[in-house]
Amino acid sequence: MSLLKRGPATSDGRPLTAVERDSAREAAAQALRQELTPKAIIDKTPAAMARAGEFLPQFMRRWLEEVRHQDPTLHLSQQDIDGLATQVYQQIFGLGFLEAYLPPQRTDLSEISILPDGRVTVQRKGAQRFEVTDQKISRAQMDDILQRLLGAMSRSISQAWPIEGTRIPPTANLPTGARVHAVAPPVVVGHMATLNVRLFESKFVTPQTLLDWGSVTPEMDAFLAERISEGCGVLVSGATGSGKTTFLNYLSYYIHQYDRVITVEDSQELRLSCPAGDRSTHGFWITLETRPPNLEGQGEITFLKLINTSLRMTPQWVIVGEIREGAVAAALLQTQISGHSGMTTIHADSTHKAIKTLLMRCQQSEMFSTIESAKQAIVLGLDLVIQLEQNKDGDRYVQEIAMVDPNLIGGKVYVRSLWKLDRKQSQPGAPVWQTPTDLGRTYVRHLEDDQEEVGI
Repeated sequence: MSLLKRGPATSDGRPLTAVERDSAREAAAQALRQELTPKAIIDKTPAAMARAGEFLPQFMRRWLEEVRHQDPTLHLSQQDIDGLATQVYQQIFGLGFLEAYLPPQRTDLSEISILPDGRVTVQRKGAQRFEVTDQKISRAQMDDILQRLLGAMSRSISQAWPIEGTRIPPTANLPTGARVHAVAPPVVVGHMATLNVRLFESKFVTPQTLLDWGSVTPEMDAFLAERISEGCGVLVSGATGSGKTTFLNYLSYYIHQYDRVITVEDSQELRLSCPAGDRSTHGFWITLETRPPNLEGQGEITFLKLINTSLRMTPQWVIVGEIREGAVAAALLQTQISGHSGMTTIHADSTHKAIKTLLMRCQQSEMFSTIESAKQAIVLGLDLVIQLEQNKDGDRYVQEIAMVDPNLIGGKVYVRSLWKLDRKQSQPGAPVWQTPTDLGRTYVRHLEDDQEEVGI
């Protein structure tokens, strides 16, 4: 089907109002559903899609003629008619107005955000800030897309349940799917919900990918490959957008192809790889997703429940998408102490703060009776802390790789910096890292001399 994007109305008359546009789209959608069988629409058969491409512009022209009998001043150009037809086509067979911002129409975006006033904003790959587009959607369009996105995953949003997240399943044009997060009134101030759609890299992230980006050096890559092959415990830290999920995907490349991997996430974002390609095809990878309670407060499946469930699935690796709660932090550390390898992410802006945040999460749980026992769990279950950052140009780098000492020293947690970004020597697109020798330390000096204090 080839339908033109909507253009502006000519000066020969007034354009459609927002209410009239909603009415036109709804009338066309209802007419098309009567024209085609429900099975043809669900299956998206070539014949149904071809018929829709013919039917919708014709319907829009007939609809316009009927409306003009009541208001002769109304005028739409052929581009405007085709634009409305395209929107209905996308509403029936795709993701409505979002289709214009998804591949193959757009391949340069990392996130799409709709504000509560209907403005559509986008974030380009590598950018830190959003740009406002010239499109503004109606509440009816927002309600329709939320029903499509959430309903497909058996979820919903309302005043009683105004915050919800899910994912867009992979498709031919969107092979990695996308993450969806919506917040509705009254939690968000405005006349409609706000929506964020985070897009992921369309290709598997491999070591060569990060080397090409300049995010790691060959020496870092070789070190991490050895540590992961040994099954060490890894904490990846960084701010939103710093590339934590991407880095977990990269690290997964070095997990043995036939190791049994269980991932636990709110909604699946991880796309693990191995030298043979997709780990879900060539390895032993099982993905578990949490589930919120229903409106009656029943049926919730938490991170903690899934971590405990994963231990009964005989994993070599347990990977948790993100630590947000104390019970989850404690459970994952206990998992790693008990002989399972593990990786996870946390929000923090330095390796020291990452450890302190992890300690704070552990203290929030009821699993550790004292702070000393929580510290002991950290040094026993955690081997590496990897700090990521995104600079002002949008480039993402490893800020620091630090090794956690396996023993408490004076009752405190210590880490040793192995690589640390040198901000003074680094240039845009050309990061420089300091090594222990550059920092005036060696690997064999006494712990108190060549390590930095983290604990309380």
